[in-house]
Amino acid sequence: MSAQEFGQWQVIYEKEGLGPDATRLRHAKALAAALQGASTRRDGKAWSALHFMNVDPWNPPVEPPVRRVSVLDQVKAQNARRRRKG
Repeated sequence: MSAQEFGQWQVIYEKEGLGPDATRLRHAKALAAALQGASTRRDGKAWSALHFMNVDPWNPPVEPPVRRVSVLDQVKAQNARRRRKG
């Protein structure tokens, strides 16, 4: 497969929704549509596809970055607490 053909397939997958994310979304939409009349939510609102979109096991959510604090800032915070206590 040439690089040009590979690029064309990437565009097709993106535009046509052939990837795994699109498949999961399509399935969630079908579940929401099937349950609209058959069941009701406790709050009485309509079902949406987001209610059936679970986390992709092959693509775990990104954890937020750890906040780094310098030692100097920690010492200043400790000294400030000590001064307040008196």
